[in-house]
Amino acid sequence: MGVIRSLFMAIALLGFLVLALLANLGVWALGTFVDSKAFAATTTQIITQPEVRSLLAERLAVRLTDLIAPAGDSVPSVVRVGLGLPRGATRDDVQTSLTHSIDTALGDPGMVTVQQSALEGLHRTLMDVISTGSRTSGADTGIALDLDAVVTALDERLDPGAAGFLGRVVPPGLGTLTLVQPGQLTVLARVVQLLEALRWLLPALCIAAALLVLLLARARLHAIAWLGLCLVLVGALCMLAASGAPLIAGRLFGSHPDALASMQATLDGLTATLITQSAVLAGLGLAMLVVGITAGMVTGRADDRDRSDRYG
Repeated sequence: MGVIRSLFMAIALLGFLVLALLANLGVWALGTFVDSKAFAATTTQIITQPEVRSLLAERLAVRLTDLIAPAGDSVPSVVRVGLGLPRGATRDDVQTSLTHSIDTALGDPGMVTVQQSALEGLHRTLMDVISTGSRTSGADTGIALDLDAVVTALDERLDPGAAGFLGRVVPPGLGTLTLVQPGQLTVLARVVQLLEALRWLLPALCIAAALLVLLLARARLHAIAWLGLCLVLVGALCMLAASGAPLIAGRLFGSHPDALASMQATLDGLTATLITQSAVLAGLGLAMLVVGITAGMVTGRADDRDRSDRYG
């Protein structure tokens, strides 16, 4: 009977370990991707990273260069004057100058509010797609970030008071950059829907598993120590995974150095809260482990003294 009880306790302890790991990741994912303000704050922090900002600036600069200096034509004088380029400047010079100007504009503290507002709108669109399914138009076109405000701010800085952008009419949606492709959006929608369904179920199952461990344990103080050890392992595993994710992703999906640096900066920004949350969880587990071991030793010594007094 004792062996069976110990076996069930081991199974319950293993279940607690797995559920605690899933619950920790689920809470992080919900807090990062489902809450609009948290999503906007995290993504804004990511965009302000130099590597990500440079990648966005380069993508937008390519579009603006095609607009104001079409391939095969010489660079118009209004473009050279507006960008401060010398005579004989090429399209590459125009793109380089625009990339630098857009990068500077994205790093302007005044643009942070604009970016955060755009990201909150992006998140609302994403949540609408997730809640209504793949039948919506958002699922057909993916998810895009509207940076038209950056184009407007750049126009006012380079060519104030003039119509258009350096002599060219800006078509609608020029500053819209696609971030999530339709196929990726479908996968992301399914993941978030699953997390929403498990929002309360995973923590509840985790608590139930912990109570079952305590119920089956012969020494509850030792069981508390085992539960604490599980939390320490979960916290350490999550911190290790979050810290190593940028390096692992770089090796698995090797690409252009700029894109790789951007991806690593994005992962750093996304996993920062997971590292903090996991550190708190590991600290709680360590406290439970110390309390369980210490109290168990004190109780064991007290029991030994009682036995010696009784039979001595």
